[in-house]
Parts: sequence; structure tokens; C-alpha cells
Amino acid sequence: MKHVVKSLYVEIKREEYEGLRARVAELEALQQSAGGVGERATFESWVVTQWHGAVFHRRDALSKHDPRYGQYVHDVIQNAWVGWQARASINAARSEAATAHRRPNPAHGAPKPKGHNPVA
Repeated sequence: MKHVVKSLYVEIKREEYEGLRARVAELEALQQSAGGVGERATFESWVVTQWHGAVFHRRDALSKHDPRYGQYVHDVIQNAWVGWQARASINAARSEAATAHRRPNPAHGAPKPKGHNPVA
């Protein structure tokens, strides 16, 4: 019995992990499609506070099919941007996971869904 419980626990944790990985991938894709404008502006504002005179030239003259298109020319800023995006994705995934665990539970006084019949 103990082995079965442990096996079920491992399976549930694996499913949660895979779900989070999928959500992080979705968030990254969404951020790329939206251009990450809000995150990029926040990032650039932060960089200026840390590195006065920072230059934010980007590789926008390249073909859009070039993997470096849109990257910062300065490698230190580009690497910091990649780290910033990773942090934002992780925080968004954690926030999503925390919210998922706080959904209303009808058994604890939350409004019951329409057609709810506890006897059936």
C-alpha cells in the first residue's frame, strides 16, 4: 500500500511539473509574440539605474529570420535581458501555480456550481 501511495504521489508531482513546463513555454511564446514591450521597458529602466550611460542598440537591421534579430548589440546587456526574461517567466509560472491552488472549493463554503447535487 505504501508503495502505491508513493507511486501516485510521484505521478501527481510529475504531472504538475510537466504542466508548469508547458505553461512556461506558453508564456515565453506569448511574450515573444507580444514583443515583451512591458518587460523590455522595465528592464531598460532598471539597467539605466545600474549602468549610467548604457546604450540599447538592437540588431533590428538584420533579417527577421536571423536568430540574432532584435537582440542587443552589447553582449552584457543581451545576457542580462535573457536572464531578466527567464526570471519573469519563472515568476509568472509560480504566480499561476499559486493561483491554481486557491480556486474556490464548494466543500469549504464557496459558491456551489449550478446544478450541484452533493447526494448524487
